[in-house]
Amino acid sequence: MTRLNQSKLPALVFLAAIFAAPCAWAETKIGVVDYGKLVEESPQAKTAMDAIRAEFTPKQREMENLANSLKSKQDKLDKDGPTMSADQLSETFLRSLAATVDLLVLCGGLGPTDDDITRDVVAEVFERPQAEDPAIVEHLRARYKARGYSGEMPRNNLRQAMVPRGAKVLPNPHGSAPGLWLEVDSQVVILLPGPPRELKPMFAALVDERLRPRTEGAGVFRSVLKVTGTIESQMDQQLHPLYDLWSAPEAAGLERQ
Repeated sequence: MTRLNQSKLPALVFLAAIFAAPCAWAETKIGVVDYGKLVEESPQAKTAMDAIRAEFTPKQREMENLANSLKSKQDKLDKDGPTMSADQLSETFLRSLAATVDLLVLCGGLGPTDDDITRDVVAEVFERPQAEDPAIVEHLRARYKARGYSGEMPRNNLRQAMVPRGAKVLPNPHGSAPGLWLEVDSQVVILLPGPPRELKPMFAALVDERLRPRTEGAGVFRSVLKVTGTIESQMDQQLHPLYDLWSAPEAAGLERQ
């Protein structure tokens, strides 16, 4: 586990202003703000920063203490006896999940480095040998060249071109690692990249193109009602008769297990 480092506010904030009217400004104007001086001379800025520190510093210390506590426990486990590797722990966790769900969505761990093990663990758990996909290799090489890098593409990038047998490749228009769709009997296992700018559009496309048609029109609908002027216990007491109504089998359209 990585220990959280004490964050420090930057001494300078660089602001770049790009103006759309070339007749007024011939080039981009860059201003440099002395952050420390700004806080010293502005009571409002100082008040705002004091509030931010008061809000986040205790939470940061709490996280650091928790991280140190977990690290000490891990060190003790390592000293007292052998523990599972990351791969073994991930496989155990995935096997337990796979035994209880119909749809499994895994995010992250599809990149080129040795700690990107999601694809390998899925292939191991579901006994699907991997093979290199030539189309993905071509995409990776073209993307590497288009970004202006010189020399040969590092070979570890080819890890992203490995596909478990039977899996369908999901294009990633915003990154290098593609997603994967794997059907195992009645189960569906989806692997998606972790960065939000890649993950979000890919998941939205999956919902529209692949998942929604499988629901036969069923869905979960959510509504938020915000209440003020009362306390939680009073509101719970007023709403309690609805709990039994909504949990009844005929209301949910389900049978009690």
